[in-house]
Amino acid sequence: TSAVTLGVAALIVLLPLQERLRDQTVESLEDAALATAPAFEERLAVVRSDARERGEPVLFEEYDSALYEPAFELRKRVSARVLVMYRTLQSSDPDEASGFIYDSEAFTRPEPAMLRAGLRGLELPQTEVSGDSVIVTRPLNRGEATLIAVRDLSEVESLVSEVRNRFLVAAAVGL
Repeated sequence: TSAVTLGVAALIVLLPLQERLRDQTVESLEDAALATAPAFEERLAVVRSDARERGEPVLFEEYDSALYEPAFELRKRVSARVLVMYRTLQSSDPDEASGFIYDSEAFTRPEPAMLRAGLRGLELPQTEVSGDSVIVTRPLNRGEATLIAVRDLSEVESLVSEVRNRFLVAAAVGL
């Protein structure tokens, strides 16, 4: 009977736990993107200002180095891929037509969903959960660019699976 009780307890605990963990992960990504958006806006403005002082157009490569620090902080805080899309869809890499002026995983091709989310995010903040990932966007400087943060949610499933396995072991030992 203790194994059955443990099995019922596992069912009661695990389903809500998985949903709550997913919701908290999404919420923490949204909060982190909102909190770091001003740093990204400031860096974009500095790049424009520097180019204006030089009397030259902005070189999109300049954005890559200027956005590194706030992107690193966001990535470190929530383990997310960080991208910034400029409204003209120009890339910071002249050999790459990705549409992103910053990508924390520059050697990994962006998914089409990231580009679509970036376009939608130029106007309004967006959150899109699809399968095992979440994409959060925040408009920067009134539609000049979009901050895009992408996080894998499969670790939530892995954690719940680990807890489920431990319940099964405990039930087996209880027999």
